[in-house]
Amino acid sequence: MGSQELPLVPDRPPHVLILMSDEHCPRVMGCSGDPLIHTPNIDRLAADGVLFDRAYCNNPICVPGRYSILTSKLPREIGSTRFDQGLDPSTLTYARHFAQAGYQTTCVGKMHFQGLEQMHGWMFRPYGDMEVLNHRKLPGFKADPYPTAKPPHHSLSDWVRDARPGMDGFIQFDQGVTVATRVTLMDYFRHLIHPHYSADRPLMLQVSWKTPHWPFIAPPEYFNHYRPQIGMPPIPGPGRDKEHPWMQHKHKWEIPYENTDDQILNARAAYYGLVQYTDRQVGLVLDVLDELGLRDDFLIIYHSDHGELAGNHASWGKGCFFEDSVRVPLIMSWPGRLPAGLRIQENVTLLDLFPTLCDYTGQAIPPNLRGQSLRPLIDRQPAAIDHFRGRVNLSEFFNAGRDPMVMALRDRIKVNSYGKDGPTELYDLDADPDELTNRAGDPAYAQVQRQLEAEIARLPAPFAWNEPSAS
Repeated sequence: MGSQELPLVPDRPPHVLILMSDEHCPRVMGCSGDPLIHTPNIDRLAADGVLFDRAYCNNPICVPGRYSILTSKLPREIGSTRFDQGLDPSTLTYARHFAQAGYQTTCVGKMHFQGLEQMHGWMFRPYGDMEVLNHRKLPGFKADPYPTAKPPHHSLSDWVRDARPGMDGFIQFDQGVTVATRVTLMDYFRHLIHPHYSADRPLMLQVSWKTPHWPFIAPPEYFNHYRPQIGMPPIPGPGRDKEHPWMQHKHKWEIPYENTDDQILNARAAYYGLVQYTDRQVGLVLDVLDELGLRDDFLIIYHSDHGELAGNHASWGKGCFFEDSVRVPLIMSWPGRLPAGLRIQENVTLLDLFPTLCDYTGQAIPPNLRGQSLRPLIDRQPAAIDHFRGRVNLSEFFNAGRDPMVMALRDRIKVNSYGKDGPTELYDLDADPDELTNRAGDPAYAQVQRQLEAEIARLPAPFAWNEPSAS
């Protein structure tokens, strides 16, 4: 589909709705071609808007990955590289930037902020995080507010073994997120409770659910629907002794080879059920916009923070650079303003979200963001298409006591560098979409390997931001 003559920024800036899930593998969507999953609401957004088939996160775990989305910076550039690390409160986030531009910035649900600063530019958080990972360091901490949310397991193998139908896990939290979001939208435009909401100002509302993140516990009707139909993971592992050293290290915690086929099928059925449950929450939020007659006034983004391996490559969770871990769903919808049904095949990353939001709302794009606006790509401008096809996209992962892992991706060639912790990998995603054959060192790929390794070598040295002590 080519460019359409659409007015991109009306006289009044649009409201912005960011719908964010946790650990959603983009292959598990109807609009991505999965014949089994039922995701009518996410599919509706894709049909009404733009689907990015090759969107990538910039850190395949929750906390640093979310910081990178908010700041359009790599974790190494903002000093927040680990799961338990905070973000310097002086760092520019898109929430802060839009608040300064006159938007009322409101976040409902999980942000996974570590440390004492829990806003980072959000003016309102009517329903906050269910836990802060380093909450034991906080004054007055007594107990986890959701003690039943996460069973006391020690490995992902245990989570897979415990897969089942149920209404516990993160489902309860997400029910509260959805209810609070619906109330917030009704209140914002109908002033039911809070008179400090000003509907004459544009709203930036982020809704962040914890599903479909494990535990693999799904509502019974969804679990029971998928269990008889689900198949084993389509991408096999190479075998315990043939895995890359990083995957061997990863599996010391996951211990995936302990699980039976029955347990794996249960976990995959639960994961599919959790994706459908998340889709249902998306639909409940979109229903409010329809009821208010405001659907066309909102620029809507759906994305996840990272993917989920769901048993592929004999692995679960994330924390590596296989496609199911590092690739994410990304959909943009704005009826009448964005083309409907457009699918983008060029690589993009979640660093591009911040400048794209600015571009479509008429806000200045701050200098020194690592990401770039996707608007010219959506417009199918030839120069933008060439640029994104040639651009190197980066993702990184830091693990205590080990060298940083860095992925460099250009077009369909991916190089994964592990420093001294393992040999380099190179995958040709056109010839080998399941990433089964490492081409690093192959003379046919020598030039592109050198180029991508040079991009990795040019990265600035990482640093760690530590929250100042009150003492």
